[in-house]
Amino acid sequence: MRGLFWFPLGAAILMMVVAIVFGSPKTDAADCLESVASFSGHVQDTDAYEFDYCDDASLNLTASLLWGNAHKDLALRLTSPSGDIYFEDSHGGFFESVLVGGPAQGTWTVEVINNGHGNVAYGLTVAAGY
Repeated sequence: MRGLFWFPLGAAILMMVVAIVFGSPKTDAADCLESVASFSGHVQDTDAYEFDYCDDASLNLTASLLWGNAHKDLALRLTSPSGDIYFEDSHGGFFESVLVGGPAQGTWTVEVINNGHGNVAYGLTVAAGY
C-alpha cells in the first residue's frame, strides 16, 4: 500500500535493554537512559543522532534502518566514540543493519543517508543484545 509505513519492532523485543538515548537530529548527546532507542522521520540528505552507550561491552550494538519504498536508496553509518566507522549501503531494498561486537562506552553517532532524491520516510532502532 502506498503511503503506509511499517517498522518491525519484533527484533527489538528480543534484545536486551540497553543504556542509550537519542537526541533530536543534529543535537548533542544526552544522558544515558535504560531503554532501546528508536526514531522515525523523513530524510532529504542526512539525519544524524548522537547517543551515549553506557552498557556492557560484551554485548553487540545493532543499528537497524527500515524505509517503505524499495525504489529509494538509504544508507546507515554508525561512528564509535574513537571515530571508527561502521557503514552499510546495499544499494537497494528497504533495510540496512549494522552490528558492532564489543562496543565501546561513550558517545556514538548514527546517520541516515539519502543517496537518492526526495524525502524518504524511515524507522531507526539502536539496541544491544547477545
